[in-house]
Parts: sequence; C-alpha cells; structure tokens
Amino acid sequence: MRDPEWIHQMRIAVRRLRSCIALADGVLAPETIERLRHETRWVLDTLGPARDLDVFALETLPAVEADLVRTAGDGSATTATLRSLTRRTATRRRAAHAASVDCVTSPRFTRFVLTTYGTALPALRGGAAAGAGAEDARRYAARLIDRRARRLAKAARRLANGGVDERHAIRIAAKKLRYATEFFATLFPARRAKAYRKALAVLQDELGAFNDAAVAPRVAAALAGPTAAATVAIESWSAGRAGASGRSIAAAWAAFEAVAPFWKRG
Repeated sequence: MRDPEWIHQMRIAVRRLRSCIALADGVLAPETIERLRHETRWVLDTLGPARDLDVFALETLPAVEADLVRTAGDGSATTATLRSLTRRTATRRRAAHAASVDCVTSPRFTRFVLTTYGTALPALRGGAAAGAGAEDARRYAARLIDRRARRLAKAARRLANGGVDERHAIRIAAKKLRYATEFFATLFPARRAKAYRKALAVLQDELGAFNDAAVAPRVAAALAGPTAAATVAIESWSAGRAGASGRSIAAAWAAFEAVAPFWKRG
C-alpha cells in the first residue's frame, strides 16, 4: 500500500485552501469562490474515508490490541476477533486508497488545480497588491484573526461539560484560527506570533487525538458490526481515552488562554 502520509498532507493542503477562500470575499468573484468551495469539499469527502481508516489501522487498532494483550493475554478470544478486524480493515483501506488515487488523477481534479493556480491565486495576489499598504493589511488581518479567536473562545465555553460534538466544534474553530494565523504570518513580528501559534498547535493536537478516539467505535461498527466483540473492546478503549484526554485538553486550553494575542498591540 502507498505511504498514507500523502493523503494526510493533501487534506491539510486542501483545508488550508478552503480557509484562504473563506478570507477572499471581495477579492474573488462569488462564482469562483462557490466553485472552489464545492471542489475542495469533493476532494475532502473523497479522501476522508481513507484517512479515517489509516488512523484506525495504524494508530487505534495497535493501541487497542496492546491494551488487550496486557490485560487479557495474547490468546484471548477478543484479541483474535480484533486481529480479524485488522485484516478486514486492510481490505477496506486498499479500496479507500484506490478511490483517493482515482480522485487526484482524475480530469476533474486537474481542472480544480488549474482553476486554483490560474484564477484564484493570481486574483488573491492582485487583490493584495491593490491594497493601501502593509499597515492596512495588518489591520485587516488582525480583524479577521480576532473574529476567529472570538469564535474559538465562544465554542470553548462548553469545553468542561461538552461531549463529542462540542469538542468537535472547538477543534474546527481552533483549526480555522490556526490557518488564519499561518496565512497572515508575514504581516506580524515572528517572535510575537510564535508562542501563540505553538500553544494553539498543542491544543489542536490534543483535540485531534480525542476526535480520533471518539470516532473509532463508529469505524469499528461499520467494519465488524455494532455488537461484535472487537467493537465492544474498541468502545471501552475509546471511553478510557476520552476520560484521560479531558485533562490534557483542559491543560492545553489553559496554556493557550495564557498567551497574549499577537495581533493586538500593547
């Protein structure tokens, strides 16, 4: 099987492009924005199952099996069903990877790339060049970053008592804020931004680890059935990880909140 990292990096790149598009109102034509949003969603939706199965096969299943071997022994019936699930996952992964390759080698994907590089990026560069100067650009960037920071803070009010959906919303808000800070990074002193972006990255990583554990039972149920022994074992593992990650997420949020917003003077 191909190195799965390319799918992960492709999804990151496309999400960053979507973040850039979201900041492009007034620079790109509305029909161009809508077309790019539609095509980026198509790419993410097509590559998403492969990425979910990569995480499940390479991270979740080995962790669950290690816990089972430690507690129940290598010869337990549940361990055997888990290994059967591993083989089934490998088959599904190959199909998902094939679909991903078909996506990025398709004429439709080629048109998407050409539209991005031939229309969107030149328009964005032209829009930036037409601005009144670096100071105006910094004020514009600060306003947009601040808006996303406030959205994250609002979502995080439910961090302590929130469940999977609430933490997912916080993770998405953190991701959008991070992409905005990266997009406008050159407009601000690097030293001021470094600590903020580092704390934000740690928070995003903790939320991502929680999300991977939270979706594992759904992936297992789709592969093995909701009542299979392996699915039950993964649900138990997921619940344990969720409880432990709550403390890590809270600590990451506290550290992030303590960092001064780099786009505000003072």
